[in-house]
Amino acid sequence: MARIDNLHLLVVGRNVDTNEHNLLAKKSPMADRIHLSGHRLDVPNLMAAADIYVQSSISGEGLSKAVPESMANRTPAIVTTTGGMKELIDDGNVGYIVPVKDPEAMASRIEYLHQNPELRKAMGKAARRRLEEVFTTEKSVEGHIRFFEELLSESSNGAD
Repeated sequence: MARIDNLHLLVVGRNVDTNEHNLLAKKSPMADRIHLSGHRLDVPNLMAAADIYVQSSISGEGLSKAVPESMANRTPAIVTTTGGMKELIDDGNVGYIVPVKDPEAMASRIEYLHQNPELRKAMGKAARRRLEEVFTTEKSVEGHIRFFEELLSESSNGAD
């Protein structure tokens, strides 16, 4: 990624601006293009200005609200296989899913999207559509109702 001249990495979140992370960033060939901003309240605005959103989690976290926010902003996301983020991404259509702790795969996808602005734009639009069509409040409620109906059905079948 260091060979992409106009690529800047903006790293946002709690505890990302620590001394340890700052030292790592300073050692990078991209040191002047890595920005560790820490906790911010304007993340949706930052995401709307971004070309690509990257969620590089390495441990199983739940569902980050940042991924749906990127989708709402028509920003394609690259996420890892851990946690719930991979459930949102239709790999290759609205973003990419890469293996955990595979920086080469992550860099390759970032570089590919960077080099293909029309694809980025199309993926961003598809991400927004997917969010609006698949992950609506109505669909969530319907899913919960089906789940509870199945539980009740199993419970009544087991009572016989």
